[in-house]
Amino acid sequence: MPEQQYETKERKKKTFTSVKFSTSNFALAPAVRKSYKDIEDSLTAEDWDILEVKEFRNMLEAYSYEMRNNLDSYGSFEKYLDEATKTKFLVDINQVVDWLYGEGESAPKNEYKTRLDRFKAIGEPVRQRHFYYSELDVYFDQFSQLVQKINEKKDTIIHLTDDQKAEIDKKVEVATSLMQGVKDDRAAK
Repeated sequence: MPEQQYETKERKKKTFTSVKFSTSNFALAPAVRKSYKDIEDSLTAEDWDILEVKEFRNMLEAYSYEMRNNLDSYGSFEKYLDEATKTKFLVDINQVVDWLYGEGESAPKNEYKTRLDRFKAIGEPVRQRHFYYSELDVYFDQFSQLVQKINEKKDTIIHLTDDQKAEIDKKVEVATSLMQGVKDDRAAK
């Protein structure tokens, strides 16, 4: 069979049509965008100021109520503050609580912060004394139980070497001397 021949024709297109298109841009100009961002930042800063005022007001209110309840008769802090200071402190707390619901309703943030810092200067040492004299016994008991458990485990664990046991003994001794120092300090007071 003879091989079929194909004719190759080359077309040359010379017709051009212009395409109509339009563009639109919805982006803001850089200067406008910057001004909007500055406005948004200022509004955010004002919002944070409002939230901080509320936070300090709530902290002052909560701290006042906590101190008043704990320093009152039968409160847990009453024996850790001398009577003269306690009486004046409770009067100040009652005045601040009344002030909070009166003219202090719209006070500035630094006023709340100043009053809270003044209360904490008296209240935090009282809280620390309460912890020091009432809560430490729990930790002393837990520590003695822990030392006992460590000594029991040290003798029952077979794979510990003598050097490791000596290292454990040294660490227990350091911790025991620290706790004994706290006990001695507390007994001296």
